[in-house]
Amino acid sequence: MNKINSSAQTVKNILGLTSSPVGVKFCFSKESIPQNIEKLTGHRYCQALMKARHGKHVLLDSEGISCPAAAAAFGFKPLPEPLKSGKGLVGFGIVDEETSGIAMFEGMTTIPQGKLISLYLFPLETATIEPDIVVVEDETEK
Repeated sequence: MNKINSSAQTVKNILGLTSSPVGVKFCFSKESIPQNIEKLTGHRYCQALMKARHGKHVLLDSEGISCPAAAAAFGFKPLPEPLKSGKGLVGFGIVDEETSGIAMFEGMTTIPQGKLISLYLFPLETATIEPDIVVVEDETEK
């Protein structure tokens, strides 16, 4: 893990990031879920990423995720009809036409429903396991 931890610090320095790159581990079995990690409730995936960027190790699952689009992408819950039809995105002002909203979700890569049990998100600088994906975010316009 030292290589991952030091590489995370190198990426942070090179890019001038104000927070850590985030490791995300897909937990497909109960045995793969780390113990003694804060389980989030009422959080969007982006909020879980923010917590991990700023040093926390957190878990997000079907009970704790509040964003319907992310919940569908990770296979935690089916996509609600207003989003599937495009009407919800028009209502939120994200797209002008329902067909655009439909196309967005039809083209979205998803994990089959019920396959993923939990997401473990953590700052790469303090990683204790190898992540499945790495997310790099920072301040707007950086």
